[in-house]
Amino acid sequence: MYRDLLEIKSLTKYAIIFHEYLTFGYSEDSLSTKNRQLLTNYLIDLLSLPESHYFRRKKEMKKIFIVDDNEMMRAFLQDFFKKSYEVTSFASGEEALAHITNQTKPDLLLLDFELEGISGYDTMKSLKASELFKDVPVMFLSGKQKSEIRIVCLKAGAADFISKPFNPMELSLKIEKYLSTSN
Repeated sequence: MYRDLLEIKSLTKYAIIFHEYLTFGYSEDSLSTKNRQLLTNYLIDLLSLPESHYFRRKKEMKKIFIVDDNEMMRAFLQDFFKKSYEVTSFASGEEALAHITNQTKPDLLLLDFELEGISGYDTMKSLKASELFKDVPVMFLSGKQKSEIRIVCLKAGAADFISKPFNPMELSLKIEKYLSTSN
């Protein structure tokens, strides 16, 4: 494995300075100097995106709750969004509803349509019935492709309905949009 030290100094308003070891799936001999430089430049460009994409103070991070009975999907989504958001995941609608209170109100809910026990649709209906949570955007992620199901969810108050498989970057942009308009 190729290990290299990439030092990135960020002079943002948070004055972030850090050192990061990066591990890539290449042997040191197989990664040419040119490719090493291209990879380094790519990572620097990626980290040069607006700081809101990568660096947020924990107390300023928006909260996303993920409800999906598929453990791999929960882990993927949690890992994908953990740098930008405070992410909490649940395996069922019942578990999510039991956890959600005044102190743990999510800013956005990613909800699987088909769940064991209480369905994603019924979970959303329970939240939307509460005055405290009626304005929380709910985005469905589902393997269901039928437009009738999407229409029912959207009419009931869902912000969006995204079919699986989905593009994570598209999902990220949609989440960013809903969170910026829900302030």
